Amino acid sequence: MVLSGIGLLGTIYGVVGFFKYYFYLEEDELIIKSGVFGKKLVNIPFERIQTIDFEQNIVHQIFNVVALKIDTAGSAKSEFKFDALDRKTAEELRTMILQKKKNLVKSSSAVILQDEPLVEKAETIFTLSPLDLVKVGITENHFHSFWLIFAAVMYFMQSVDDLGYNVWNYLEDFNESIFFKSVALIASAIVFFIVISFLYSLIRTILRYYNLKFQRTDTGFKIIAGLFNRREVAARDNKIQIMNWSQNLLQKFIKLFEINLKQASSVQVKSKKSIIVPGSYMQQIDDVQSYLFRKGELDGLEFKKVSVHYFYRRAIFLSFALIVVSTILFLVDKQLVLTGLIPLFSIWILSSYLSYKKKKYAVNDFVLQTNGGVYGHGHSLMKLYKVQSVKIKRNLYQRRRGLSTIIVYTASGGLSIPYIPHEKAVQLMDYFLYKVENSKAKWM
Repeated sequence: MVLSGIGLLGTIYGVVGFFKYYFYLEEDELIIKSGVFGKKLVNIPFERIQTIDFEQNIVHQIFNVVALKIDTAGSAKSEFKFDALDRKTAEELRTMILQKKKNLVKSSSAVILQDEPLVEKAETIFTLSPLDLVKVGITENHFHSFWLIFAAVMYFMQSVDDLGYNVWNYLEDFNESIFFKSVALIASAIVFFIVISFLYSLIRTILRYYNLKFQRTDTGFKIIAGLFNRREVAARDNKIQIMNWSQNLLQKFIKLFEINLKQASSVQVKSKKSIIVPGSYMQQIDDVQSYLFRKGELDGLEFKKVSVHYFYRRAIFLSFALIVVSTILFLVDKQLVLTGLIPLFSIWILSSYLSYKKKKYAVNDFVLQTNGGVYGHGHSLMKLYKVQSVKIKRNLYQRRRGLSTIIVYTASGGLSIPYIPHEKAVQLMDYFLYKVENSKAKWM
């Protein structure tokens, strides 16, 4: 009876709260009034609003409504969230706010032009088919899933060990007579973790990118995806700071890419505001570039390599670390772990060399592009007038060899050009700042 009474009071409170909840647009602000026992008034100026996104969990989908999230500059989380609006109202509200904000920039008047549609038209550029969805799941970064699951299993085993059940005795009692049993145990564990990691990545991909639609609107891009929690994130062209496209080793074999459009937002939430389009092909990359960059802006890009000392320094550091760890393992009689370090060290050295070979950069009058990757490929493009700041870093190793690393920052992160001649880094910094000072284009 007590629980029933609490439930009834909660229902009554919710109903009364619904009838006490109002929101409206007035001049250059969004105003929300709410509260049952106490009154709450929220004023959000249009000029502070950065992004307006939609989200649908399973309950929203059942009732065909959306949650509308409003983010403002400097907020660590959503400034405000409408928990449930019908889609037509939500789309009209978003378009009206963004239109009023646009008019505020042009003039002091915040009146919407009546001949403009309230809902932006959207043209679908790309949809993720069920087959492509499976391909994305298969080619996901399974190392990330592997280490998450490995850490969870190790924590469980350590917890069991703390209870008095020593599960490490088998390996600690290692000797030559049980060598093949130990190898079989390790191989079985590796296969187990690989299978579990693969299944975890596949399920996570399906839940996150189910029925993905990548669309082009009148002013930018929009992505809609998700099974139980369906999210809709929009980014206007002028707010997109960096365009990334990449592929790992598995994606390279089937020519798949992942596009990442990083848009300006507050430091705390910018990672959530990126538009990520997995399962893309080269055609989609060309389409996005044609929208974001004018004809001729990508011409004349001549790529230059970074210094070989980028690889040398990593190799020296890894070799020193191997010597220290090997000495410790030898002293504590952990030969099994020691033998496993040799192939792992070889992989690290190979990865460092491949990373050096793929580190390149190119600059023309309009853009900066950086390339990288280890076993796959990664590419980043940004317009020079969107530069916010430039920093040059030099460690002791670089100073002795006349090298520097230059980092170019935008409102959504930065691009790094490591281990180039110091004089070249200074020239690039001066050039980037010159392009910003002489550009009249707005960075967002």
